[in-house]
Amino acid sequence: MKEENIRLIFGLKLKQLRMDQGISQQMLSRKTGISVSYLNEIEKGKKYPKPDKVAVLADGLGVEYDQLTSLKLDRNLAPISDLLQSNILSELPLDMFNIEANKLLEVLSSDEPNKFSAFVNTIIAVCRSYDIKLETFFFSVLRSYQEMYENYFPELEEAADTFRKEYGLTQDPVARRQILENCLQEQFGYQIEYGGLDAHPDLQDLRSVLIPDEKTPRLLLNSSLTERQVIFTLGREVGYSFLNLTARPYTASWVNVTSFEQVLNNFKASYFANALLMPEKPFIQALKSIFVEKTFEASQLVELMESSGATPEMFMYRLTNLLPKHLGISDLFFFRFSSDWEVDRIELTKELHLSHHLPHGTFLNEHYCRRWASVQALHEAKQLTEAGELTQPICLVQRSFYSENKSEFLILTLARPQSTVASTLSSVTIGLNLNETLKRKVRFWNDPNIPTQFVSTTCERCAINDCEKRVARPVILQEEQRLETMQLVLQDLLK
Repeated sequence: MKEENIRLIFGLKLKQLRMDQGISQQMLSRKTGISVSYLNEIEKGKKYPKPDKVAVLADGLGVEYDQLTSLKLDRNLAPISDLLQSNILSELPLDMFNIEANKLLEVLSSDEPNKFSAFVNTIIAVCRSYDIKLETFFFSVLRSYQEMYENYFPELEEAADTFRKEYGLTQDPVARRQILENCLQEQFGYQIEYGGLDAHPDLQDLRSVLIPDEKTPRLLLNSSLTERQVIFTLGREVGYSFLNLTARPYTASWVNVTSFEQVLNNFKASYFANALLMPEKPFIQALKSIFVEKTFEASQLVELMESSGATPEMFMYRLTNLLPKHLGISDLFFFRFSSDWEVDRIELTKELHLSHHLPHGTFLNEHYCRRWASVQALHEAKQLTEAGELTQPICLVQRSFYSENKSEFLILTLARPQSTVASTLSSVTIGLNLNETLKRKVRFWNDPNIPTQFVSTTCERCAINDCEKRVARPVILQEEQRLETMQLVLQDLLK
């Protein structure tokens, strides 16, 4: 255990024993001859007394020396001890949020540690009830970090720009792939094995696996990847090396998460790859030329994606980087849905919110609104795929009016099959809050050809009575309404 945590546990134990006996710091100071200021620093976890002073404190409190120095806390404070003895605190990226670790530890040793212990115990119980794992927490922290900076990171944009200039990277897909391959092989010593996962049937859901080696790291790629996915994968590998990111996952997609640093570095390398392939200035200029049109043309959006050499997800996620910075459109969200048409299941697999409005939050065991353009695009992609007629991503636009809080979003959605799983479809969506900023920047916002739809978050929470697409009863909404009615009746009764 870290020394600072040992100090904190000792301070918590000292404070608890003192308070249990009704002794103030001044009284303990008189009994032991230790100054009040030093006792205060001990209890806050800033100081650990020498053995002779520990003995004096044990005598003053009427306990054994070993009891005072043991790292075991009593039952009331056990959750705090568990927290301190785990790796969670050391994994917390406190510096990202300008939080000093010692300040957080001081909170743990506040005047009412029992209450804090109860709070920690509650958080642990909730996590267990909903099977919330440590990696889920890491990804939530990353999303909060992205939201705090509106998902725009100038140092990564600059690094991508530097690489492009240094290696002469162009928009030509053949030249780009060759440059990235040469960089990995000659500059960073990689061995690239296309189809390297074919001999491993259990790994066919993965896009790539890196086998680390100090001299010759081996990059195994799935043979089902599209050309654009290959280029992105190579760009991300370049990002790890070019940015000197050592802690990293070795698989794409994720199989195991062992630290927050892995999650953060994967984000940085992926951001770098996207910025590398879709340069900031030309991309935003092309986007502006689409936004000045008074009518929406899906073909223009798809054409920009195609000319950028991006997949739908890469393209939409790049919008979340650049719209807040360059157009002031910062009230937005990003969703990625996956659907397995063999079992008719729809899952929200990725989300980012730069918006304080709906939709927000991933709901467990509920049915997402089938009126969303995201879900409609999946159905259209399924029909065209089964008929063998899907030649390019489905592109839909929608004005979505959320009945819960009366907010309205302009929705842009792209959908296509996933390359590594034949029966799985994926849709990616960016939702832009229809505020005055958006109306000034996106002139097609009121195009009469754009369908308007009243939507909700999930069927279980939906107040739309005549919804033809409902797949589940509004049980959560009904329960909320029942409780609200009870409260109103009780208020009248108790007047």
